Amino acid sequence: MKRNSTNSNASFRNMLSAGAKSIKLMMVLALAGTGIANAQFGPVGVSPVSLDKGLDAEARNPGGNNMPIRNITVTPICPGIQNLNVPDMSFDAVVMEWSNAFNYDSLIFRFALSGTNNYREIRIPGNPNPGRYFLQGLVAQTSYDFSIASVCGPGNQSAWSNSVTVTTLHEPAPRIQNNQRNYNQIRLNPNPASGSTAMSFYSPIDGVYQVLIVSSTGKEVMKKQFNCSMGQNIQQIDLSNFAPGLYFVRLGNGSETSIEKLMVN
Repeated sequence: MKRNSTNSNASFRNMLSAGAKSIKLMMVLALAGTGIANAQFGPVGVSPVSLDKGLDAEARNPGGNNMPIRNITVTPICPGIQNLNVPDMSFDAVVMEWSNAFNYDSLIFRFALSGTNNYREIRIPGNPNPGRYFLQGLVAQTSYDFSIASVCGPGNQSAWSNSVTVTTLHEPAPRIQNNQRNYNQIRLNPNPASGSTAMSFYSPIDGVYQVLIVSSTGKEVMKKQFNCSMGQNIQQIDLSNFAPGLYFVRLGNGSETSIEKLMVN
């Protein structure tokens, strides 16, 4: 059986028009690279599983089996993703999720202002398939269309998934003004986190601080007051009762406020 295609883009219609218009064809099929052939007469059914692995195909005249009419290689199909969803969002970010049952060479996200075709694309590694991506840099109170495609190799990209439309939330307040000196800027480590995270900040004085944590929908999930000393301070935050998602950590001392995003896995 011939394995090197003489026309890798040929379709069965092209094969018929190339000299087999009125004869019954025998298709000799083999999974690509295996050499295990299966001769069939007439219409040949090809399953998606076979196409996913790649397929070598050859059409022959049954009256002269040694005279190939056309030899082709069917390009493997790259399985697409059809269950994209956005379980969480904020004023400038979204969390996208999909099935991670299969690994790919890479994954491509595209997004645009809803109703437009001016897409921006982001490519991330697909092996292992993370099943989740945190996209930042969006504009508050703005609608976006999101979709995802898988890539299985050079020139082998799946169709785009279902499109998901999301409207980002209102920008939270208060905001720190550029002319304010923000001594108590929050650092969260690790972030993303699960179980617990350490909140560190610098205070210019001894005093009482309050930490408030709210979900991306504005629901208060933790509120705590504590004393701190002048200099660097560290507070452990217990996340064991937090559901996975995006949160905002707000730290204040009555005169200055700092806000930081926290992702809980």
